Amino acid sequence: MGISTNIRDRLVAIEVLMEFGGENVKAAKYVPENFQPYQLPMFTNPPVGSARSIVADTFYEIVRTWKIDLWSRKEGDGGRVENEDRMLDLIDLTYALFVSRPRLELSGVGLTNVVFFEIINDSGPVVRPFPTGGKNYFYMAEFTASITYRSVCS
Repeated sequence: MGISTNIRDRLVAIEVLMEFGGENVKAAKYVPENFQPYQLPMFTNPPVGSARSIVADTFYEIVRTWKIDLWSRKEGDGGRVENEDRMLDLIDLTYALFVSRPRLELSGVGLTNVVFFEIINDSGPVVRPFPTGGKNYFYMAEFTASITYRSVCS
């Protein structure tokens, strides 16, 4: 299993620790084809681009941008102000969840080969279709994360 797969697994393992409204938030390893109301709120974690640099003869560093999407509820379930406030609370909880995990720590242990992880920014509360181009719109927030990790030269 490669480091990118380990990172995705670790993101999911951390995200399901977040509680909201007395329940744990769900997280999907892969972006699902559709959502059911009982699955929300839910994180999805599609990787984006990366840059590589040779640091030593034996390993190189990768800085990958990771998109962390947090889907809250379907548009029309509750009022706009209620949903925006709900998203703001979820955004704050997401930052609190990750700020103390600069190496994606779980039970105090960082992920092997991870040098640094941080959430760079978020979109704020937005309404987006899911799936892309679909007819159902959901309140959500898009986070941009950066992760630096090392891989062995072969």
